[in-house]
Order: sequence, then C-alpha cells, then structure tokens
Amino acid sequence: MPTTEETQLKKPTPKYRFRGHDNQILDFVFLRDNIHVVSGSLDGVMCKWNCDTGLLVGEPWSGEGGTIHALALSPDGRMIACGREDGSVQRWNTEGKMMEGIWTGHSDLVRSLSWSPNGNCISSGSDDETILIRKVVESGEIEVGPIKTGQGGVLALAYSPLGDKIASGGKNLTICIWDSKTGELVVSIEDLGHYDGITLRVAFSPDGKYVAYGGTDNTITLWVVREIAPELPVRDFMTIIIDDKLHSRKLVSSRRRRLALKSVLLHRLSSFICS
Repeated sequence: MPTTEETQLKKPTPKYRFRGHDNQILDFVFLRDNIHVVSGSLDGVMCKWNCDTGLLVGEPWSGEGGTIHALALSPDGRMIACGREDGSVQRWNTEGKMMEGIWTGHSDLVRSLSWSPNGNCISSGSDDETILIRKVVESGEIEVGPIKTGQGGVLALAYSPLGDKIASGGKNLTICIWDSKTGELVVSIEDLGHYDGITLRVAFSPDGKYVAYGGTDNTITLWVVREIAPELPVRDFMTIIIDDKLHSRKLVSSRRRRLALKSVLLHRLSSFICS
C-alpha cells in the first residue's frame, strides 16, 4: 500500500489525449450524455470523441466554409452551432449530420457564438465587428442586427440568464452589454485591466448578478452587474461567496454611458496560459 506521503506526491495524469486534428483546436463542447466531446479545429473539421474509450467516433465531420473558430451547444443539447472562417454559421446534430440552411451575413470569420437560454435564438460575433442575432426556429432569419460594436472584432459572447441582454468581449479590450431585443448598447466597460492581452471569454452568473471576463493576462475579473448597469434585472437568489476578497472599486461615468470600474473581485490564474 502506498504511504500518505507517496499518494500526495503522485501527480495526476490525463485519462486520454484526443489526437486526430491536423491543426489547432479553438473550441469544443461536452454533449449532455457526459460521454462525448465534439471539437472544432483550424483544419476545418469537427471530431466526436468518446470519453470512456478515448477513441474518435466515426469519421471527422467535414463541411464547407473553411476553418472553425467557434462551437456552441444548444440548451436542449440536440444541436451544435459552428462558426466558420467565411463568416457562415452552420448547425449540426450530435450524430454529425449538418442541418439544412447555412446562415450567412458576416463579412469576416465568426469568432463567437451564444444560444439564448430558451434556445430560440443564436447570436454570432465576427471579426467584421458585428453581432447578428437569428431566429433558430425560422431558418436563421436575422432578428436583430447587424449590431455594429466598434470592438475591433467580437471574440466572446454570452446571453444573460433572462435572455434579454447579451455581453460581448472585443479585441479593443472592452466588454459591452447589449439589449438582445433592440440591439441598443446598455453599457460599455472600458477599464478592463488587460494591459498585455485581449478578452477571450465573457459570462454571466446563473442568477445574473455578476458578469465576468477572462483573457490573456491570466486573470478572471468579476463585476457586479447592478453597479455597472443598475437598470438590468437579476434573479432573486442568495449568493454565497467563500474565501474571496472584496477589492476597492471605482465607478466613472460619462455622457455616453461608458463606465470604467476598477476591479471588484480578481482571481489570479497564475498557471493558466491562453494561446
């Protein structure tokens, strides 16, 4: 039997390493069965992997449109949206069959995708600096947009829990929150603190009380939604924070309603490197 000290010193090892793509993997999704992962790559194909066996399931899923930069699983777990280099958005079922209708409208590659909580709409963000919000149930008809973000490219998107707002992270180091019904800007957060990098992910908490972003400076920053946009509704849930430190914060507003908020909660990810 190994001693306690030997157990503590033993380093964990990965269960599997899924190998099969010919280029970088920029996005992947876990399916709802908790067995399969679907990955998208710059090689232009998606692969479905079995987490129990470590093997590729069937053949890679090939489609037109070039490299794959974004994937997003629908709320019901039945559909995967795929954002491509040519600015198109495709929909695939979880067995690898592409659904009819390739959605176009962006003039540059699609960097980010987000489903509305009810699954009726999907938003896409592009290097053309726009967001398109489409009705999924009506063959991809554009419901809102193009929303001209002025963010130098939309790298990240996230719906609020109620689905009435959507946050975008841009190449120009800003986070914007938009009204998902009208496309109007609600608030722009400019003082992100990403002095050496860019925002790669943005997300709302399940109760809508917080919005967070992470980027290439190895940091996740958490914002209190009511402080940056008091008019936004949040769900009435109790929030418990354990072992977090509350830092000083500064709110600066301008006539354009652009707010700069000095860090609220920072969690330093010293070992995380975005590439």
